[in-house]
Amino acid sequence: MDVQIYENKANIDFTDLNSKLLDYDYYSVKKEEIGIFHINKLEDCIYHIVFYINDEYHTGSKFIGNVNSMPVNIYVNTFLSLNSNKLFIENIHANYNKLIIEFINKLVGLEFIKLEFGTHFYKTIVQRLSKSVIQLDYINDSDAIETVENKLDAIDILNMNTNKIQFVTFIPNLNEYDKVLVSIKNNGVISTTVTIPNKLIKLLNIVVEYIE
Repeated sequence: MDVQIYENKANIDFTDLNSKLLDYDYYSVKKEEIGIFHINKLEDCIYHIVFYINDEYHTGSKFIGNVNSMPVNIYVNTFLSLNSNKLFIENIHANYNKLIIEFINKLVGLEFIKLEFGTHFYKTIVQRLSKSVIQLDYINDSDAIETVENKLDAIDILNMNTNKIQFVTFIPNLNEYDKVLVSIKNNGVISTTVTIPNKLIKLLNIVVEYIE
């Protein structure tokens, strides 16, 4: 799953937030362009929220323009982790993410903004969390994209502090995830082969612990 990470910048009233989420009547609320399809409390301070987005597919031609439109419901998984102050959105499209952020900020009175990752974050991840690096892409001083495919070379590149990192793919040094691939892109998207919600959130929370 590809996940876009957002961080809350507002103070959290946990009691009020729990009440707003668990009391939200998503069965009878009027259907709008975006809303909540389902809420599930996975464990204390962690929620799985499925949003629906009423979109339309348009068909037509260059000269005639739009001819037909077909309604389509898009369902987007999100995970709210209050302990880490993070919101993880299944990254289907940036415009869907924007709709969800606007909706949830208004619903619960928080202020989620998109995270982007810098060289220091990558250096910490590679040195302290990765067991092995499968691939690291970076832009060198000549504005060309280069690739390294092992941990030692990746550390050397990161220590130079002059290269713009594009993404890194690695295997975590964690017993429970020692066969899992994780890819982190500089635009704040994390991709992983983990799909079980509880295991996914646990892994994502471990990763974001390294953000300073």
